Amino acid sequence: ARSMASVLIIDSLEVPDALTKASGLQRRTLELLPTRVVDAVRKDAVRVEGMGIHTATLNQILNLSPDDGETAIWAQEQWRTEAMLRTELDTVASLGPAAVRRGVSLEAIDDKGSEGVRATLRIVKTGSECVVTAKYLVGADGARSSVRQALGIDFAGETWSHG
Repeated sequence: ARSMASVLIIDSLEVPDALTKASGLQRRTLELLPTRVVDAVRKDAVRVEGMGIHTATLNQILNLSPDDGETAIWAQEQWRTEAMLRTELDTVASLGPAAVRRGVSLEAIDDKGSEGVRATLRIVKTGSECVVTAKYLVGADGARSSVRQALGIDFAGETWSHG
């Protein structure tokens, strides 16, 4: 079946993950989000003025205290942020048809240059595959990004295991 969606979002998970891997929204992130989402975050999230992360021996490895008097982080569960973004996507008619497909993973990317991108997607439950074409492919799938890996882009940094 051919999808005519202007925006297609895929997620290999069937349902949003209840475990939070990203629990804070920083000021720069809020600047990029639509006003309705920012308003919802500020209404529902916990305002964190500063935070330090320490090792078991109390050596500080990260200090997230703002130096300009502004709030550094708004903290809430990742699934809440995702729900807010999904509500916004459902509300915005100017995008044209938008689709969120859960239980779908990215298998391969073929960069066609000025013609766009071909992406091979796999339905997790059945293993069946389909190919979609797009002008752009955006990878917003974290440090272990399948998009970044498929394009051969290094990750400059480190990741923590999710035990």
